[in-house]
Amino acid sequence: MNVEDCAIYMLLLYARQLNDHDQQTRWKMLMSKEMRRRRCNRLSRGSLLLPSQSPWVKLISASDQGSFITMTSLDYASFRILVSFFAPTYYANSPYGGNGNIRSIGNGEEATRGRPRLLDAEGCLGLVLCWYRSRGNQNLLHGFFGLTGSVGRIFLTFGRKVLVLIFETHLRYALPTKPDEHKSQEYKDAVHRQYPLLTDVGLVADGLKLQVQQSRDYFVQKRFYNSWKADTFVSNIFVFAPDGRIVICALNAPGVLHDSKLADYGGVYRKLNKLYERYSIKCVIDSAFCTANNPCLIKSSQTDPTGAHELLTNNEATSLRQSSEWGMRIMQATNPKLKDRLPFNEFASRSDILTLAVYLFNFRTEHVGHNQITNVFMPEFSAESHLFAQGWM
Repeated sequence: MNVEDCAIYMLLLYARQLNDHDQQTRWKMLMSKEMRRRRCNRLSRGSLLLPSQSPWVKLISASDQGSFITMTSLDYASFRILVSFFAPTYYANSPYGGNGNIRSIGNGEEATRGRPRLLDAEGCLGLVLCWYRSRGNQNLLHGFFGLTGSVGRIFLTFGRKVLVLIFETHLRYALPTKPDEHKSQEYKDAVHRQYPLLTDVGLVADGLKLQVQQSRDYFVQKRFYNSWKADTFVSNIFVFAPDGRIVICALNAPGVLHDSKLADYGGVYRKLNKLYERYSIKCVIDSAFCTANNPCLIKSSQTDPTGAHELLTNNEATSLRQSSEWGMRIMQATNPKLKDRLPFNEFASRSDILTLAVYLFNFRTEHVGHNQITNVFMPEFSAESHLFAQGWM
């Protein structure tokens, strides 16, 4: 496609957008006030409870661990840990900074101006956590917190940004971190206990494609369109350790990228090779990745075995690689929102959504448990280890 063809295509696209907008405007002008009101897809302030009287307040004051985990994926203790760091940043900043940015208001005179916020720090944090646990239209979620749609969207974006900030500032143990020598040996020992023929393996990796909204720009659309699945995606790679944590990841890449290319461009191969050179720890992957020039990788059942020992090793590697599927399942089951189409471009919100999902995954593994990888390979490090000790699991 040459320059002239591109210019003609863009003009035709712009003309079509104007025509669609004019048709929508004319249709709205033909409707009566009552017809417009009946087609208004939003919740009015008068139809909602105040945030201080909302169902969320009932949930958080009920002291029902099971219900709270169902709605937020965290228990009360881990939620309080987040609130202790979240609240100071929440009250020291404003979501009304323009262009999706937050604005510092400090603790001086400016902090006391205007009306007080109806949504407190616990409510904003709960809104973010419950959003990851929901799917589809957000009206029900906003109504659960006593918020109108516009206010709910503003504080949802604000809460995500604040939560990413406190993880990267105060709770860095939840960030993906490459293991040191001691941790690497622990990981290898944990795998070796389950699979005796895999002596130097301590990690597993796999790719995950998530659907994303389509772009009006033809050239941008091409980057995210995956012809194999005939849809638009963002590509991600996660490397899981036997303790259930994500230790390396590459996020938010255009869907046109193959897993192997993303691992190369995203630095996953480089990081895994450095770990192999330092601590002799290997990673099991599937056929989508490239083992050439990557001695750190073991590809499960890619070639026909030449002997009994190689056959058994392949079988164990294939069985171990299943744990990466467990990790993907945990990621999507605890964050059902990731199964919806992610926003294409809304003040870099897609990057915040995916980054925060990884942080919450590791934080939840550390404090709540409910991680099959940990329970199988390193139950002594699980947050539910007391149940293993009593023989309940």
